[in-house]
Amino acid sequence: MADIIRLIFWILVILAAVRALGFVSKRLFMLRRLFSLRKECDAKISLHTFPLLPTLRPKEKPNITVEIFDTVYYIRLYSGISGARFVHFVDEEYSVVYSRVRVHIRPASRVAKAYISAASSAGGRVRILKEMKTPPGSKREVKILLFSPAPCEVSYVTEEKTSIKLAFTGDTLYSYKIFTPSTFATYAEREYRNRLDREKARRLNPFDIE
Repeated sequence: MADIIRLIFWILVILAAVRALGFVSKRLFMLRRLFSLRKECDAKISLHTFPLLPTLRPKEKPNITVEIFDTVYYIRLYSGISGARFVHFVDEEYSVVYSRVRVHIRPASRVAKAYISAASSAGGRVRILKEMKTPPGSKREVKILLFSPAPCEVSYVTEEKTSIKLAFTGDTLYSYKIFTPSTFATYAEREYRNRLDREKARRLNPFDIE
């Protein structure tokens, strides 16, 4: 009996270690993609929290700040745990990470409550996101919700509270634009190139007021 308990214990330890290593590897990849923007876009990157630890209770301040030209990207990290999990947002404050479960929803007005209760009963983890406060400044501000690790799927209740929709990278989810590390880096690089093109066109045509 003692041998069986010891075997189960070590299996649990190995599983926990594998999950932790997987999480750290995903976050290291995220950091590599973000810091590549310093070379590609002359970006200034500031870390406000230790990114290799899970952010189970996000604070009001952003986790990471990326400044490119006159734009500041305030990044909040969100762990989707793994590609086998799903994330659902009831509103900007409440969300849940859960495994796939069939949900039968009847009245649309009860959509949020049904989703939360069904996901929680299937072992879901409810996350509470405080409103992210940004310091005052003259630069353009963009709030980013960065999924790392990324889940399989992200869904949300519409602001009208009448239906559920899927969210994809680049979409605006409430006050955030949502990305994975790779898609955010691609987006930032594209915005940087577009800005360079506009600056070049303005120099070539100084009488263009736009």
